Amino acid sequence: MRTYEAMFLLDDAKCNEDFDAVVDQLKELLTRNAAEVKSIEKWDQRRMMYPINRRHRATYVLCHFDAEPGSIDPIQAACRLAPVVMRVLILVDQDALDQEMAAKMEAAISSAPADKPAEQKPEAVEPNVETSSQEESVSETPAEEDGAEIEPDQNASKLETAEDTE
Repeated sequence: MRTYEAMFLLDDAKCNEDFDAVVDQLKELLTRNAAEVKSIEKWDQRRMMYPINRRHRATYVLCHFDAEPGSIDPIQAACRLAPVVMRVLILVDQDALDQEMAAKMEAAISSAPADKPAEQKPEAVEPNVETSSQEESVSETPAEEDGAEIEPDQNASKLETAEDTE
């Protein structure tokens, strides 16, 4: 089950008459579609930017509930048919999801075997100050050792001629 949050725009006239009855209708609508209501909170009554169903005002209600992902479409269909619900937006509750993931990570960390020794930082190693003649000869390229000439970079010569012309 996942935790969802839904923002309902409800008919203001019906909410003013009996808000508790409207909340009960919402709870019944959600539980009928296999959702478990966690909280319902009335936000505000506002004038809308444009009329919906010839209504100019709506009551905004925020609801948190747990449900299976497959039950979201039936919930939205039931909201479209409910006379009190003007609009609904249902989203996965990201805060609850983050808390759930953090709890799983903490459980995984705490269930890790305690026998494992803590990682030790390597001790600082002093650099070797002595240099040998072999290390100095390593810096030579294989082409120089064979006595072969190194081809000049053709792109470098083109770059030089381009700079000269400018």
